[in-house]
Amino acid sequence: MKQKVISSLNALGLTQYESRVYATLVRESVATAKDVSNACNIPYGKVYEILASLTSKGFVSMFPTKPMRYKAISPGKIIKLVKEEELEKIETAAKVIKEELSHIVRGNELNGNQNVFWVINGKYAIIKKIEEMIKNAKNKVLVFMPGESFSSLDDTVDLIENACKKGVHIEIATDSPRKDLPRVCNVFNIKFRGLDNFILVDDKEVLLFDELPHEEDYGGVMSVHSVSHSFVKLIKVFFKLMRDSKNGKRV
Repeated sequence: MKQKVISSLNALGLTQYESRVYATLVRESVATAKDVSNACNIPYGKVYEILASLTSKGFVSMFPTKPMRYKAISPGKIIKLVKEEELEKIETAAKVIKEELSHIVRGNELNGNQNVFWVINGKYAIIKKIEEMIKNAKNKVLVFMPGESFSSLDDTVDLIENACKKGVHIEIATDSPRKDLPRVCNVFNIKFRGLDNFILVDDKEVLLFDELPHEEDYGGVMSVHSVSHSFVKLIKVFFKLMRDSKNGKRV
């Protein structure tokens, strides 16, 4: 049996032996414990234990013959069963988390203990945060970013276009405008002098980050995400000053 099949069955919650036995039963259709033992090269006594486990999990059905015979439940039904069970677990866990922890969060907010700054480390994590912010934007997105960083954000350009189509106002200050930026964006050519990059969304949150390198990065690039009203306001004013300065030229 191909290892990728066994690995995939492991991902559904089966042990290595259980995966081998289930896969064998799918291939054999109906088989006795002895047939399975011979086909899988698993000790006969161990096979009974595995078959009992698979039966209890709903992966195998048993026929009360002499000797007992076993049949694998179809893979399609198994996948549906696992999905339903996992969804139920997630919903149950979500309910407990919401009921038990939400009041703590509300209490912290009322006491002024809400975090307003977070550090995000690594190019991949930063890009994902940028994409999340643009995707969730409702009204306005301000982007202050040199062309070198923009070249790492191919998927983000598509998200910017989608945001424009939803009616989100987009302003981009960069020193090297991309030709594939949507025409509806307000793009300004800005001269960068060692300034940090940032993206500001809906006047509520800002991500300030280092230049994004072309190569993969696993921790060298840092960013700060903030929902601090004062900090967001400061970054917004800075963007306006740079946009309106003599260095800011509409593209």
